[in-house]
Amino acid sequence: MNVLLGVAANAAFAAPPAGTPIGNQATATYLDATATSRTVSSNLVTTYVQQVASFTLVSSQTLPAAPGTQAVFPHVITNTGNGPASLTLALVNLPGDDFDLSGLAIYADADGNGVADNATPLTNTGMIAAGGTFRFVVVGNVPGVQVGGQFAQMRITAASTFDALQTAFNTDRVNVSGNAVIAMTKSINQPSGASPSGPRRNTV
Repeated sequence: MNVLLGVAANAAFAAPPAGTPIGNQATATYLDATATSRTVSSNLVTTYVQQVASFTLVSSQTLPAAPGTQAVFPHVITNTGNGPASLTLALVNLPGDDFDLSGLAIYADADGNGVADNATPLTNTGMIAAGGTFRFVVVGNVPGVQVGGQFAQMRITAASTFDALQTAFNTDRVNVSGNAVIAMTKSINQPSGASPSGPRRNTV
């Protein structure tokens, strides 16, 4: 008996969404004793893609600030996993610098303009769709007694609630300046689009 065995399989170049079914079935073609070609198939085996947690957090920054003012650091989390995910957020002052920032807090910044959307502190991103982003700002107050040349550091840590092993952190640094410091934020009403779409409006 001559047997030809073929297995159908799906090739994937990128992780499919969590819960996607993938079917596999084997077929065999052979000649029986009368030289008649016959084909038989195995049972269909269906497997489902498991969710894999993955994300990025950007980025560590250094900004100047005058004594008695507030430093604001914008950050972006991107869900690079294959399913929806939420992350916990934690913020701490780091040792080894000249002073600690007071009033450390995290606020949502949905439009990414570098300004907190409201006065509600966050400890969780809420659910982020696969491929989606979450924008927020980290704020800390520089005590009025600090002098130029001093610095403080704080760390923002994000951790997946689906897979606690998936964590990332950024370190933000404030350099105290003895000169006047002007904070300016800029936003655009539409960050992307096909040419010649528009117009665009920049707000400073």
